[in-house]
Amino acid sequence: MDIAEDLVAWVNSPETYTIPVTIKAGIFMWQFLMIHPYMDGNGRTARMLTTYLLRRDGYGLKGMFVLENFYDRNLAEYYRRLQLGLHHNYYFRRNEAELTPWLGFFVDGLAEVFQEAAAIVSEKSTQMMRLKSFRNGTTFRIYFHVNRSVFRLLSCS
Repeated sequence: MDIAEDLVAWVNSPETYTIPVTIKAGIFMWQFLMIHPYMDGNGRTARMLTTYLLRRDGYGLKGMFVLENFYDRNLAEYYRRLQLGLHHNYYFRRNEAELTPWLGFFVDGLAEVFQEAAAIVSEKSTQMMRLKSFRNGTTFRIYFHVNRSVFRLLSCS
């Protein structure tokens, strides 16, 4: 087996079931990026697979979070945390690296994008409550002009 296959076997093995998914996903992402199996697209592929792992284990938030946003805003720190001051060759002790700094950055990123998702949900909830209050207390008419036709929607309380 090659090291990419070993990584996939590890992430799906029963021995990793007790590792919190946020930590397991962070380890997977770092290892995948260090293995660097493709000439191009390793970062995008790693972030996509990491998002899949999070969603598979209940951290999907119905697609409301995007890790890319956090990494785009923190690109220099993203690369700094990935490197950890290690040699560029995977076989020169990268497989034994101390991942705590990377995992801290990874979990902080998750917390930030989850907070952003929570703010969006809160805002949309407030808007829906205002609309419901408006609809329940008022008769209103909305006119739509589509293809020279006028559709009138009436809703009475």
